Amino acid sequence: MLPPGCLALCCVMDPRSLVAGQLGYEVENFKRVARWTTDGMPAVIESYPLRRDTGKPVPFPTIYWLSDQRLSAAVAGLEKVGGVAEAREFIVADKGRIRRLEECHDRYRRRRYDSLTPDDRTLATRWHGFLDTGIAGMKKNFVDVKCLHAHYAHYLGDDAEPRNPIGEWVHHAKLPDDVRALVTPEPDS
Repeated sequence: MLPPGCLALCCVMDPRSLVAGQLGYEVENFKRVARWTTDGMPAVIESYPLRRDTGKPVPFPTIYWLSDQRLSAAVAGLEKVGGVAEAREFIVADKGRIRRLEECHDRYRRRRYDSLTPDDRTLATRWHGFLDTGIAGMKKNFVDVKCLHAHYAHYLGDDAEPRNPIGEWVHHAKLPDDVRALVTPEPDS
């Protein structure tokens, strides 16, 4: 469901066009807006895990992306001041958070695979590591955080439990109130 402020805008522009306006280019493998901002703009998009803009299928393992530049800039600011290392410390300090994060990586891999067409599943088995990577392309040691953007996008875009603990930490503990107010932590319904 779209937020109330979005109804008029979305009657004029389709979501793909809104996202292209935000990013400055059309997302070839765009699937849907996974979360809207409270002011009616796309916040997170879900993309198909393969791109074909080069004429042949190319793996594209990150399926959730922040499209709202205000959110993206705020998260970039966190990364710039050591947020990635701080997120790793936050995760490793609690075995429950480690387990939640591992479950999120597993669910992310399954969602990526499940979203592929049968023909694309056959292709994907040929690409080393494509089906084994989790959020932000992580393999095996999932506590080695490398991208807060990917975790926050996953937290906002995928409302299944358990929620992404890094994205949840970014939202509730690290973002300023005005940025946090752009999205609700609860899924759009």
